[in-house]
Amino acid sequence: MPHPTESLDEPIRTLLQGLTEEQRQAVLEGDGAALVIAGAGTGKTRVLTHRIAYLLAQGVPEDRILALTFTNKAADEMRSRIQDLLGWKPTLLFMGTFHSFAARILRQEAHLLGYTADFTIYDRDDQRTVLHRILKEQGLPKTAASWVTTIGWIKTGRRTPQDALEAEILDRYQQTLKANNAMDFDDLLLNLLTLFREYPDVHRRYAEQYQHILVDEYQDTNRIQFEILKFLSSVHGNLFVVGDEDQSIYGFRGADIRNVLEFQDAFPGARIFRLQQNFRSTQTILRAASEVIQNNQYRLGKTLWTQNPPGRPIRVFSFWDDEEEARGIAELLLNSDRPFRDFLILFRTNYQSRAFEEVFPRYGIPYEVVGTIRFYERKEIKDLIAYARFAVNPRDREAFLRIVNVPPRGLGSKAVQQIVHTAETEGWTYLEAMEHLLENGPRRLHRGLETLLRSIALLQSHHEDVEDGLRLLLEETRYLDYLAGEEPDPREETRRLHVEILLQTLADRKEREERPISLQEFVQEVALRAEVDDWAGPSQNKVTLMTVHTAKGLEFPVVIITGLEEGVFPHHSALTDPMELEEERRLLHVALTRAQEDVILTYAQRRALRSYRTLQPSRFLQEFPSEVLEGDLPDFDSEEPPSFKLGDRVYHPVFGEGYVTDVYEGKVEVRFRYGTRLLSLEYAKLKKI
Repeated sequence: MPHPTESLDEPIRTLLQGLTEEQRQAVLEGDGAALVIAGAGTGKTRVLTHRIAYLLAQGVPEDRILALTFTNKAADEMRSRIQDLLGWKPTLLFMGTFHSFAARILRQEAHLLGYTADFTIYDRDDQRTVLHRILKEQGLPKTAASWVTTIGWIKTGRRTPQDALEAEILDRYQQTLKANNAMDFDDLLLNLLTLFREYPDVHRRYAEQYQHILVDEYQDTNRIQFEILKFLSSVHGNLFVVGDEDQSIYGFRGADIRNVLEFQDAFPGARIFRLQQNFRSTQTILRAASEVIQNNQYRLGKTLWTQNPPGRPIRVFSFWDDEEEARGIAELLLNSDRPFRDFLILFRTNYQSRAFEEVFPRYGIPYEVVGTIRFYERKEIKDLIAYARFAVNPRDREAFLRIVNVPPRGLGSKAVQQIVHTAETEGWTYLEAMEHLLENGPRRLHRGLETLLRSIALLQSHHEDVEDGLRLLLEETRYLDYLAGEEPDPREETRRLHVEILLQTLADRKEREERPISLQEFVQEVALRAEVDDWAGPSQNKVTLMTVHTAKGLEFPVVIITGLEEGVFPHHSALTDPMELEEERRLLHVALTRAQEDVILTYAQRRALRSYRTLQPSRFLQEFPSEVLEGDLPDFDSEEPPSFKLGDRVYHPVFGEGYVTDVYEGKVEVRFRYGTRLLSLEYAKLKKI
């Protein structure tokens, strides 16, 4: 019987070269709905890019294909791979995030919902600022940050307003955004769904335009995105999604695992393909990750396998506290023959980076914490973004308040209040209010108003090229002199460097794409950047530290997973909720499958959680097959730990040989070559020698 690809044209046969049989079957799928269950490291991006290239090679017009991802970084990588496969660059193919797709449609249709096409997209900082003002007016003590979370839960359908106050705050928040001609992230999806529900002609137009819809990381979709996909695929039914229920780790953002588990119910007749050959990890790592995740009930199931070598066992180390954990890992790094860039240190929550940031400089270990202050969240960058935002949308109150006196223009708080009052009373933009006060207001405001209006006019006159506009703005406002200040500041050079990096990035992109980037493009793309988009990867020889959530989609030769204690990993919020506990287990599965060659697990007896608390080893450590682990394995059978006396020679798997210098209740003090350690007898697994 001939192979199914033998009847294909030569260009398509060439396109399919190098694919496994599982991947090839998915790529060649016909019309209709299809779910590709792609385990970690099985080539999901390869399947998606080859599927899109295959559709284009079959003659599907570029502008009839819609490819949705969750990060710009993923979209850029797929776009580059497709170009390499085809030998030419598809320019009409839309490939980007759900939010960027929603923004694209809303720019065309926002007037139907009472917005203008130049609406601003508010990030979490903007949301906090708006809510802080509303709460202050209401005399409420609750923090704006907690209200951002609450409003997000309500908008994504995870809860309803609990009382009249929540309903009122939400209503005032939405009114403020509408007055500012602004939407937050959740509004982008909600407003797109509203368009499709309330305007059938708009829905049908886009559903007919996009004949093939492809979705990456489908397990991360929420119910609103699910509904949007149903609308978009309602005419032709061509929905091709790739995901893995075992990597669904964003429940706190609204991701709904039911979208994967119930796919065939939602799209009757849908076909399911399973990618099960892992190309990334050793057999040992893969077996550990597979056996741990099998303890979850809510999964479709798959059997991951690999042709890679068995690899070394997973090493487990126990420590007295988080500082000793950081010191122990530092010594492991220094004693390794690998470069620092090979190591990824993962933790469940951001606060766990503190100990490493204190300890690593003492050992001279270069490191980078990914996910702290992002480049586009730095003050000097946000100032320039605010100028661009206001030039695009002069109703943006938050952007106006940020730039009105940056650099200082002599417009005091009373003057700013007068501008705001005039704009809001007359229903004008803040730009119109300033122009009115320049003509009719007190002369003391003229100079400040003139300089700000001139700066905005300068940017608007270069709306087609944001790089040129920002360079002229810096010259006009003398912003770099403002950064320098009156007194010498060692941070000033770094801030100037950040500004130059931004301008050079825009210049490089202009050269690469052979066209300038507009103000509106720049403002929208910055607003829609994901956290990992700002990270270029381990280009320097540094150890990388990040949360497991941030590490999704990455791979490193060596992964060190820290904090495997009850209440830390799994997180304390999940200990009483079976569904949340399953997500914690999926999070560990993701952490394990980031590793190519080696995994190290650590846990501590005490950790600084506001105050120091005594902790038990994570229940997940019991779920590993014992033969893949070595080192300080916790004894869940609670056998009596060994006893030691002064002078005993001992061996520890991290610190090496030493001798006991003191004995306490359940602990011993041991002098090692590089210093003295206080170790728990229950966890340290010391051996007499």
